[in-house]
Amino acid sequence: MEDSLPCDIRTLESHKQLLLNVRVPKRSRSDRMDMMKDATKRRKLEFPQINEEIVVDFTSALKRIWSTTDAPLNSRFRVKQVIPRAVGASTAALVAQKV
Repeated sequence: MEDSLPCDIRTLESHKQLLLNVRVPKRSRSDRMDMMKDATKRRKLEFPQINEEIVVDFTSALKRIWSTTDAPLNSRFRVKQVIPRAVGASTAALVAQKV
């Protein structure tokens, strides 16, 4: 984790770890209550779990900078650690390893 961001995540070696700051989008209370009733929708209200595989994509601004036609613009990572900012926080730091 010695490189600073933003970096081209496609060029990371498969054993490299990356520190990602993630956020669960804000939703109205009624939307959250509706989502809690369905197990598949409930996952959208939670941070990724340890050993879960996630797909990381560039923001629209970075897509314009690093877009190429010969390589996909997303990469897969396996979550190694989740560090929430506080109890009930909507942001957390993830330590993830490229797969």
